[in-house]
Amino acid sequence: MVVRSQRSGTAQVTLPAPLRVLTPEQVMEVDRALAAIGPFGEVRLVKVKGRVRFIQQMVSLDLLQPSRTEDRERSA
Repeated sequence: MVVRSQRSGTAQVTLPAPLRVLTPEQVMEVDRALAAIGPFGEVRLVKVKGRVRFIQQMVSLDLLQPSRTEDRERSA
């Protein structure tokens, strides 16, 4: 199956089987959400009435590493 994004028109992917739940645009949104959370976090998909309705992003911070804000305050 060849999938093209109608929004951007540039992404073309060959899949071994048709998408059954997500649209190509939703796949791209999930990819953006994963990229946005950085090295730690979760991305959850929420289905309502049989359709994917929401993407939830949870960002986690490593408490063993100093935050960037603390680094800036120390260097000031």
